[in-house]
Amino acid sequence: MRLKPFILLGLVLLLTGCQNVTLQINNAYDPPGINRAPIEGKWTIIKTIFTPENRLDDFSYKKYIGKDLIISSKAVIIDNTVIHKPSFQIRRINSSLLLEREFNTTKEAIGIKGDYLYIIDIYENESKYFEVYREKDDLAYININGIFMQIKKTSDQVTDKDIENFS
Repeated sequence: MRLKPFILLGLVLLLTGCQNVTLQINNAYDPPGINRAPIEGKWTIIKTIFTPENRLDDFSYKKYIGKDLIISSKAVIIDNTVIHKPSFQIRRINSSLLLEREFNTTKEAIGIKGDYLYIIDIYENESKYFEVYREKDDLAYININGIFMQIKKTSDQVTDKDIENFS
C-alpha cells in the first residue's frame, strides 16, 4: 500500500517531465577579429634586391631606400599607396621552392638565411596590393613591382597619429 503513492508521484514527475523540448543551436560561427596585423609596425626600406630577370641599369628604385612604411590593422602606407582597413592573408612556405619557382633565383642571391618564409598578402576590398615575405620578426622583404626590397622594423607600435602624419 505504501508503494502506490510513490508510483503515482513517479508517474506524475515522469509525465510532466516529458514535454516537447526544443534546443536552440546557433550555427553561426564568428571568427575572431584581428586586432593586430601579422607584421604590424613601422618599417624602413634598407636595401633593394634585384633578381636576374629584373636587373635594371637605371637607379630608379634607389629612391626607395630609406623610405618608411607603416603596416597596421587600420591602414597600410607604402610609398604613395594608402590602404584603409586592409585585410591580411598569411601562409608559411619553403623559401627555396618559392624563390626558384616564382622568381627564378635562390635564397642565397636574395640574402635569405631561413628555410621558411611567412608570406603576408595585403588586400583592400579583395584586391591584392602587396606581398610581404617575413623572415624574422624584425626583418622582411616586400615585392614592389617585381623588385625585392628588404625592410627592417623600426617600431612595434603604430598610433593613429602616425597614420595621420604619413597619409
